[in-house]
Amino acid sequence: MQVYSIIVKPGATACFNQMNAGSGGYSFYGALIDQTVNLTSGLSTSICAPDYSVPLQSIAQSVKTLTNSVTLAHTPIAGSVTVTFTPNQTITYSVAGNKVVFDTPPSVGTQIQVTYQY
Repeated sequence: MQVYSIIVKPGATACFNQMNAGSGGYSFYGALIDQTVNLTSGLSTSICAPDYSVPLQSIAQSVKTLTNSVTLAHTPIAGSVTVTFTPNQTITYSVAGNKVVFDTPPSVGTQIQVTYQY
């Protein structure tokens, strides 16, 4: 899981003041959201950014990468990884450290079962 946000970033006083004036005084810093983004290795951008295209492209690339791999709890013993897709799909994969990387992303809704020894 990763969290993505467009927020008033903590400490961004000018942005806070701009948002507060435009919302009738209901603006707040996104401190808790920002912490969650950092804990999940997500991405965050300022709501005051003049252009969201670059951050949104980064988010899209990150989401694409998420669907292209599975991070394992442990680094597996070489050759011990088996991946099962439900529904069945023929997708090749490689193992890099504790990550299983698929050559093509599984279709939406696919259940992925990874077994391995460590």
